[in-house]
Amino acid sequence: MAVSPEGTRSKTQRWKTGFYWIAQQAGVPIVMTYLDYPRKLSGIGPVFQPTGDVEADMAAIKAWHGSIVGEPPPECMWSMEADIYPLLAPELADLIDGSIGQLSFFHDHFGYYAQGVGPETAYLPNGWKDRLIRLQTPATNGRIGYCVDPVNLFVSKACAAREKDLDFNRALLSHGVVGLDEVLARAEHLEVPAEARRAAACIHRLGAWRPPPPT
Repeated sequence: MAVSPEGTRSKTQRWKTGFYWIAQQAGVPIVMTYLDYPRKLSGIGPVFQPTGDVEADMAAIKAWHGSIVGEPPPECMWSMEADIYPLLAPELADLIDGSIGQLSFFHDHFGYYAQGVGPETAYLPNGWKDRLIRLQTPATNGRIGYCVDPVNLFVSKACAAREKDLDFNRALLSHGVVGLDEVLARAEHLEVPAEARRAAACIHRLGAWRPPPPT
């Protein structure tokens, strides 16, 4: 029997734990499975034995699925720019700009570009490094990257509050990628109080936003 962790085929804001308790009470292991949208692949992963500590076990299960990419909202795929922070060699940020940055040969050839950035580029909640999502697929040629998790990304974009950031965040909310309560709670962990207030005000406005009716 395969059970979707969302408990439904519809988009949801979080995983339910029914599949976990079924396995726990039946005394059987959980077999990880995945649907990887970019690679159009499905498969079976490792076997996981529940311990009874639902919070720790769910964290471990989600961590294993961290590099599996689902279908993103189309509104989140419009940007031609990616920010890259060379975590272990920050001095390489300028080299990234020069090699694959805006107006480079790479940009002209592929139609998108990257900017080398540092930790000071964006406001992120405390503990953001502990929530990074590990990404390693055949498309990365075995190389490992780490992505900011959706909730922290939402909060950072709420601080920037540019129109393109607001459009991105509306898409995350409307498609259920993040929940209003969780992004508000995460915004409280911004280190700069003024930015925490700014982000919270922006999030409240986004939460009250409704798409215009079709014409």
